Amino acid sequence: MESKELSALLDKLHGRHEPEQYCDFCELIKWAQSNSYAEVWEQCPRGDWLIWICGSMAGETGWPARSQIVLATCAVAETVLKHAPEGEERPRESIEIACKWVAGEATIEQLHEAVHAAITTYARAAAYATITEYAAYGTDASAFATDAAAVAREKALREAADIVRQTLKAPGTLGSLR
Repeated sequence: MESKELSALLDKLHGRHEPEQYCDFCELIKWAQSNSYAEVWEQCPRGDWLIWICGSMAGETGWPARSQIVLATCAVAETVLKHAPEGEERPRESIEIACKWVAGEATIEQLHEAVHAAITTYARAAAYATITEYAAYGTDASAFATDAAAVAREKALREAADIVRQTLKAPGTLGSLR
């Protein structure tokens, strides 16, 4: 698939919104503009972008099934379990429930509840860790923490992209949008 076809597909998947409204996936569309599909798959710096593309196309000819995408997402999520506070099991439990959902052993409602609990817990823990870690650096702590967080986020997104590429086979065809 050439870059114009890919751009058209991404535009269609994304839909339209107000131009002044920031959208993370608009960044994907901008980044992918001059790339072929193969280049996007191999060079994409963000795992969330790859998951969004595959999730939007789940079930289409040549694309991964929703269950495969959930498992790829779980593989990415497992990499951050080390950041959960000691004794906090909700993030790990949400991954387990997602795997059970793929196997038909949990309901979508159970999955949604577990994911919400894990995200809430993780967000609080990450914010607390950042504040605690950089409080010792004095008045410049805020700027330093912001820079460090941006670098860590970029690295984590690149690692997530690698995990997604390893977990999901690159879609062979782009199917058709119904």
